[in-house]
Amino acid sequence: MISPKLVEVGRHLNIELITNAELLELRGEEGNFEAIIRQNPRYVDLSKCTSCGECAKVCPIEVENEYDERLSTRKAAYKRYAQAIPGAYAISKRGTAPCKATCPAHVSVQGYIALIREGKYREALELFKEAHPFPAICGRVCHHPCEGICTRGDVEEPLAIQYLHRFIADLDLESEEPYVPQPEEERYERIAIIGSGPAGLSAAYFLRRNGYKVTVFEKLPVAGGMMAVGIPAYRLPRDILKLEIGIIEKMGVEIRTGITFGKDITLDSLKADGYS
Repeated sequence: MISPKLVEVGRHLNIELITNAELLELRGEEGNFEAIIRQNPRYVDLSKCTSCGECAKVCPIEVENEYDERLSTRKAAYKRYAQAIPGAYAISKRGTAPCKATCPAHVSVQGYIALIREGKYREALELFKEAHPFPAICGRVCHHPCEGICTRGDVEEPLAIQYLHRFIADLDLESEEPYVPQPEEERYERIAIIGSGPAGLSAAYFLRRNGYKVTVFEKLPVAGGMMAVGIPAYRLPRDILKLEIGIIEKMGVEIRTGITFGKDITLDSLKADGYS
């Protein structure tokens, strides 16, 4: 019943319609009020949303529908009701999930599990790799603190989070065309990284995703650092290690082994070769 009036108000040139907000304080006097308002974020750009509803169709998250007295569910990307003013969609967010907050890499655990539930395995892997370059490796050696804090454990058992991202990673590595992240734009700077352990390779991965030209120098004859020479092969199969390092190389990262910093190369020699 209120929608027609909202439409009328929304079309008035001198009236700004503020939705998804609450009045915190009103002070002043008649004709000269000052209002303090807290507006909750929509996470959707009102100037770009056409209210087509495609975001809700592909959204993997379902939550209780407040408009239906919580008797049904809706997508996290939603419009309150058909005649809502403004007609743009919004996204419900309830803060950071405990599993994501506990993860040292801050991986969106709840996000990729929701995508797995929908059968969107490639999208789940892409989301994981936004924060972490080694889903298959960590699927075998991570101590998974996320499972210890999983709220599903309050009902029955925690979700098998580690095995889930190991599953999507192995599925991708076994496919004909494994997922290889690409930089959005190329940069001219050259970056040298000393050491090809987890930290060095992770740095190379994210720098390359940002478009930098990256070279990794490793003292040992094999890449991987402690992943290659510290973790036993029965815990971390060497073929899995090589495959995930190979993904980083396919992104355009060059890895040179058998090179010792301070002996074969120095800071001055790297600068002379054009490294930033």
